Amino acid sequence: DLLFKTSKLLFHATSGKFYFREVTLVVPSSGHNWTNRPDKVISSRWYSTADIRIGPPDVLHGSAPYTVGSTRCGQQGLFIYLPTNFLLTSEYLDKPNVLFRQWMTYSKGICENKRHRLMKHNYNRQCSEGKEIGFREPQPNLTRLKYFETPKFRIVQADKSPRCVLILDTSGSMHSNPMIKLRESATRFIRKLEDGTFIGVVSFGFNAKIELELTKKTVENEGDIIEKIPKEAEDHQR
Repeated sequence: DLLFKTSKLLFHATSGKFYFREVTLVVPSSGHNWTNRPDKVISSRWYSTADIRIGPPDVLHGSAPYTVGSTRCGQQGLFIYLPTNFLLTSEYLDKPNVLFRQWMTYSKGICENKRHRLMKHNYNRQCSEGKEIGFREPQPNLTRLKYFETPKFRIVQADKSPRCVLILDTSGSMHSNPMIKLRESATRFIRKLEDGTFIGVVSFGFNAKIELELTKKTVENEGDIIEKIPKEAEDHQR
């Protein structure tokens, strides 16, 4: 409901130019298994790449949402941080408008001077121009929607399977005994990995080469993965 209403604010404020078309909610890898429902899928997306991140409140901001990385007018942010208290309490009567303002700071670097007293102080210090939230004229190359569209929501769960990539030196200096030891060490490493681990193999010498794309290890394919370990070093004369 919060994201739906915020998207609607964006839509009307920009005359149909900006809105949330699709919202992906990423849930932690631990805890409840969302994949037993048909609309849930495993994904490799992570919390650290999200535009909006939810977490515990901190001492400086308390329950107030804030944008990380935007220190002056015109500078886009890195992400928006929403404290759990902001979502769970009734302290903020108009939460969509609060998120709307943060989104404009995050995505457009637009300053504001009407917020929580602490946030107001920081923004006034960072932006001497004291700009209000506002919008430029819509760009002509953007498609204008006549009617508001409800965002498409989907929930994905971060894949908790560990991932590793073996980077193997196959240059000319690895001829003979060094190459034998490399294969032995890589083979032992692969055999010790737990089933379900994703592993990739990359060799490098004169050029780099992907020997094996990230592959989920199982009892059945362990031998096939080991076979992807290079057997010979590059020619000395190359």
